[in-house]
Amino acid sequence: MAALPRRGLGLLIAVTSVLQCAGTLGILSGHTSYVDSVAFSPDGTRIASGGYDETIHIWTVADGTVERTLRNHWHLVMSVAFSPNGTRIASGSADQTVHIWTAADGTVERILSGHTQSVWSVAFSPDGTRIASGSEDNSIRIWTAADGTVERILSGHTGYVSSVAFSPDGTRIASGSDDWTMRIWTAADGTVERILTSYVDSSWVMSVAFSPDGTRIASGSSDWTIRIWTVANGTVERILSGHTGTVNSVAFSPDGSRIASGSSDYSVRIWMVADGTVERT
Repeated sequence: MAALPRRGLGLLIAVTSVLQCAGTLGILSGHTSYVDSVAFSPDGTRIASGGYDETIHIWTVADGTVERTLRNHWHLVMSVAFSPNGTRIASGSADQTVHIWTAADGTVERILSGHTQSVWSVAFSPDGTRIASGSEDNSIRIWTAADGTVERILSGHTGYVSSVAFSPDGTRIASGSDDWTMRIWTAADGTVERILTSYVDSSWVMSVAFSPDGTRIASGSSDWTIRIWTVANGTVERILSGHTGTVNSVAFSPDGSRIASGSSDYSVRIWMVADGTVERT
């Protein structure tokens, strides 16, 4: 297995109300190594975190306690995602598998095997029936959540697939890779709708996210920037500069007016989508 970049969040998770600028609401301590991925449950009452200590913690947001620790992966946990109804958690690992867990009791519902390298990213479809996984084996797999079968394998990237995301209506999948590109796929048949190639100088696309209305995609990269793309034609609407390290994570606000970005420069920035200005750091 190739060496993995340390894109982790550290040993602690800071729960911060960034959009309201309310500061840190709490620090969740419990992992014994880097935390690589965090996800809120749909109702906002729990947080799942996956770490280099090979575990997943489920935290209660209200008091910051560990509700449950999930152990079954035998290597780094690189990505976690809640199902849209909050009853399941999907996790991707350097052990080359995707696990589906029952959130209520932490049991392993299913283990999805087929990738031949580390699984960097997992995402549920908006209806919860499918899971997309992006891997170091350069492929994306679409799995049926109910029985764990492979519905489709998306091939075309020539480097690690570091991030995958479904569009809000579930018809498209966006993927980012260290091959300097981002791709938009048609979920129904796995065809490539568009290849977005604005990146140069060996820039790794680390994170992708659709806007709530599905018309834009934000991408974070090792070139320290965030790009906002127009889905309809694949053009770059705006490049957001200011970070001084790799941008490992991006997310839109629920109303689509802001983007939050997390970077290895140890900062989180909130950007205004309309004009690309930094609202706060």
